[in-house]
Amino acid sequence: MEVRDTFKIATFIIFLFSYLLAVMMLMNFGNTRYLIFLGVACSLSLILFLLSHVIFIKK
Repeated sequence: MEVRDTFKIATFIIFLFSYLLAVMMLMNFGNTRYLIFLGVACSLSLILFLLSHVIFIKK
């Protein structure tokens, strides 16, 4: 239970952080490079979050 919860919290924090970073970048710069990088980071963290849910539901 503890490992599962900490992993979920960690992935959620990573997702939230990357989302906030994306918002800050959008306000500061209009560069597509930053948007692509942050889009990839957000999608990766979201995939990790969903995978952790699927893995821990099966166990």
